[in-house]
Amino acid sequence: MLHLGTGSSVGAKMATMHTLKFIEEETGGEHLFDDFDVLPLGYELLKTMSTAPAGIITIPLVAVNARPLTASGDPMGPRVNIKAAVDTEIGIDVRALLVGGWLPPGLAPHNSILMMDACALSVIRGRYQDGELLDRWKPDFLDMLQDRVPRVTLLPLLVEGKKRGGATTETDLEQTYDEAVDALARALPRVKIEGNRSGAIQGAMGLIADDVALRRREIAFLKSVMPMLGARPASAKLLSHWLKIVDAARNHELLIGAFPVLAALSALVAQPSMNPARRLLKPGPEYSDADAHNALADLNALRLLAAVHGDFPRDKPILLTYDKDLALFWAGLGSKSAEREGAMLHYHLSPHEDLFPGDFGARLIQLVASPRWTIVSHDRTRGNP
Repeated sequence: MLHLGTGSSVGAKMATMHTLKFIEEETGGEHLFDDFDVLPLGYELLKTMSTAPAGIITIPLVAVNARPLTASGDPMGPRVNIKAAVDTEIGIDVRALLVGGWLPPGLAPHNSILMMDACALSVIRGRYQDGELLDRWKPDFLDMLQDRVPRVTLLPLLVEGKKRGGATTETDLEQTYDEAVDALARALPRVKIEGNRSGAIQGAMGLIADDVALRRREIAFLKSVMPMLGARPASAKLLSHWLKIVDAARNHELLIGAFPVLAALSALVAQPSMNPARRLLKPGPEYSDADAHNALADLNALRLLAAVHGDFPRDKPILLTYDKDLALFWAGLGSKSAEREGAMLHYHLSPHEDLFPGDFGARLIQLVASPRWTIVSHDRTRGNP
């Protein structure tokens, strides 16, 4: 068993990278590595974290192409891959979602482009002042971003908006942009906002305009299936409800691979004890347009994550979220890749049985009839993330 410590690399050329210090439990020997990528983690660890009390977390860490360092921080020897079970008491309140799964934020690739939802921004705003951690907060993997020059795109925040359903004006987006930039500059003084203010706002306006018709169909779809997503029906009725949801998706011209459809199907069949999709959709007897907008704002962040990855895979985009259920849903879908083909976005999924238990996972694959899950997208992210 190894213990994980973190710190900035020494040397000006490595100022934006992190160092991993591994301490051998049996011998006490120390090994330093930097300039590595950590492979994404999966659903099971998130599930364990969501049900276990706070304390030591064991991370099955795989660091790829790591560079060994001497005790003084100089490179030495050939690069190596590291596989170890790592114990840490550092918190993971904010998760970094990426194609392939998720990671604690500080272990995400050091050259990633960061996206975040409003909840993650709120945590960052309240956690730091002038780049310093406030005393009331406990250590978290998020704190490792302080030693980096994080590249941030505000696209998800702008598209999400404040009104969540109300008409979004250019003035609204300007206010959202300025508030986000101010909050990030105060919390992470070294932050680099990608693109410029005008380009970001115009890009977000374009995305919002492109999605008007789609959003109306998604809202109508969610409201139509809510009667089936109340109390979990008896097992004998699950298949009947499943088929009705599939028909509703087709009637509203939504692909089965669209995140709202996947969420509705999972909310129906997953057990109540572990049903992140249900908690995201929040079904109720009087489901309003505003309720649907709130759920779709969260799910749309996942679509943007997949779209930016499809358009800019070398930027290794990640989505910072404080929403445990959004993280569970994403990790439970088992995303493996995302790729662009014209205006269509394809992604490969391997859903966890918790989200689609019994034979419903196989039924879902039959519905898609392809190893590639397709969602309608557009080219608005291709110019600049």
